[in-house]
Amino acid sequence: MYEGPTLDMALHQRYAGTYVIDADRKLVLSREDDALFATLPNGAKAQIFLASPTEEATRTTGGGRFKFTLGADGRPVSVALVRGDKEAWRANRAPIKEAE
Repeated sequence: MYEGPTLDMALHQRYAGTYVIDADRKLVLSREDDALFATLPNGAKAQIFLASPTEEATRTTGGGRFKFTLGADGRPVSVALVRGDKEAWRANRAPIKEAE
């Protein structure tokens, strides 16, 4: 059962988008129903939960945390996957399309 802050769909919508690690790898965050999901570079999909405005926690133990850097508008401009105190990778947000 989820015991975190009340889910805020408007806040989650700010995170939705594609984050480019390199030419062959990306992280895709998408809203589905009332949840936020991450499709990881390896194709695995996991629901993520808001931990703070700059941090999302994946549900899987040991999977790490996404740490976001926010722009002046409060939307993420980049994200890093952090495991323990080590950054596994960093991705920059692709330009936002009008549909997002």
